[in-house]
Amino acid sequence: MLTLKYLLIAGGVGMMIAAVGILTYDLYREILYRRSLYRVTPETLGEKALAPVIVRWRTSVALAMLAWGPLLIAFSIVVVPSGMAGVRVSQMSGTEPGTLYAGAHLVVPLVEDVELFDTRDQIFTTGMPEEVKTGSTKATRKEQPLTAQPLNVQAKEGLTLGLAITVRYRLDAKRLDYIEGNLPRPVEREIVPPTVASVWREIVPNYTVREVFSEKREEVRQRAAELIRQRLAADGIIVKEVMLRDIQLPPEYAEGLQAYLLKEQEGHLSALF
Repeated sequence: MLTLKYLLIAGGVGMMIAAVGILTYDLYREILYRRSLYRVTPETLGEKALAPVIVRWRTSVALAMLAWGPLLIAFSIVVVPSGMAGVRVSQMSGTEPGTLYAGAHLVVPLVEDVELFDTRDQIFTTGMPEEVKTGSTKATRKEQPLTAQPLNVQAKEGLTLGLAITVRYRLDAKRLDYIEGNLPRPVEREIVPPTVASVWREIVPNYTVREVFSEKREEVRQRAAELIRQRLAADGIIVKEVMLRDIQLPPEYAEGLQAYLLKEQEGHLSALF
């Protein structure tokens, strides 16, 4: 279908060029004829004069008008690539309902446009500085750049935790008309990051640092995942997975935990010997 579209465009443009070429050539001959009339002298009367030129206005205009036929047909063909979907946006009535899936579709030329959306899985992720330095987490083609700073949230004690999280999601193809007509673009930057951050900052303050780090880590992740799914689903975004990869403890808590573990380890060693 793309080949047909390009052939139609090439045909229409070719007819336009032909119309301009014919008109230009005839006007050039007309100029030469008029110049020859001013150069008539007694010595040149016997020479053969240039014949009057008939400018082919009608032929040029007809070709130019006919060229719009294949061009309009070509403009009415829209091809949605694989992994994408689109919605029609009319210049007169705005976003039209319905989704255009991968393949060829017809639209009203010069009146309707097609806005394309990527419906493949996408990744929103935050990370620890160590991950950026070592490259342990690599950004894929559909992954947003890894954030050097973790997502900072406050626990119940008021201490700040740094979370390395990953959210895997995709746009709901059936609701692209709602997304186009109501949400800011791009959705992956304007909607997903603030929603994910607000959910974690709403849930984590209900738990202590110890609970988030160890005892209730999975419970916290599940609660956050469920709330993120609910809020993003309202905006036509399907969340497939929410991962809590790592937790950066507050410096004072980490030092205390390290001292406690060392003391506990020393106690085990003394008991053995």
